[in-house]
Amino acid sequence: MVAAPMVVVRRRMVSRYGYTVVRIHVGTNLKDVYDIHEELLCANSSYFRKQLQGNRQAVEEICYICSDEMTPGQASFGFCRSCGGNYHRHCLKKYDKRDPLDETFSCFQCGALWRASEDSKHDGIQHLQCPKFGKEAFQFYFEWLYESKISIGLSDDEQEVCGTEEEQSLGNLYHQLIKAHTLAMTIDDNKFGAAILLSIVQAAEEYKIYPGIFNITKTYKRTEKGSKLRNVLVDFYVGAKNSAEWLDIDGYPMDFLRDLAQATLKARGINMNEIRENLNDIYGSALAKEELGA
Repeated sequence: MVAAPMVVVRRRMVSRYGYTVVRIHVGTNLKDVYDIHEELLCANSSYFRKQLQGNRQAVEEICYICSDEMTPGQASFGFCRSCGGNYHRHCLKKYDKRDPLDETFSCFQCGALWRASEDSKHDGIQHLQCPKFGKEAFQFYFEWLYESKISIGLSDDEQEVCGTEEEQSLGNLYHQLIKAHTLAMTIDDNKFGAAILLSIVQAAEEYKIYPGIFNITKTYKRTEKGSKLRNVLVDFYVGAKNSAEWLDIDGYPMDFLRDLAQATLKARGINMNEIRENLNDIYGSALAKEELGA
């Protein structure tokens, strides 16, 4: 069995993720479920922070129980869902003097009543429905959150085929990675987005096949001008040995062709004055000035 190549981007893993778990239901039928620690889910995604911790104060502030600074990654934190104040969980345990039979507990800062489960080791499970998130894309994210890697390998059978079938298999992989990048932009997790781009580049290097017209079209429909994903796809074709082949295929997005032309000119070091001189030789100075705004 050939080990699947993967991109592994090292990042500092927090020693603890807290006790609260979010059960995320993805897909149009919401049948695909992922259980993820809330702290890990919200660490780099402003989308999930807004959905789950909208009023939470910055973790870099002080613990409102002991007044010491809170350093991410060095302790387990909790926060009041009423006022947003943060606290060390060990501080809460130290100062919790309530009656064991009492099912409520007041926030040290705002006085809001909590249920017993909110400060226990079993905070329970929150549910979040995300019908617009696809299973395949979210699987990449789940793997990235807990393992800091993105697997991009083709199966043994897919690697044994050649030509059109191999291109189709790799095209499907690119399609899933592009959807994962769309997910990264939606949830505003730039680290995950960068890891996906690295995965696409590694797949292209590994299999010597670039994303084709289908995936380029999908990318340009889902992204805006200046997108990093667009730039990666354009860079694949600039200076490639078979870069002229796309000229023989109809249907490429005009924005892609424009980006490719501009990138090719830049790579060749041709400036507008040189282009104008060439046009002067062929069409005359009048046309060159009109076309190039001289």
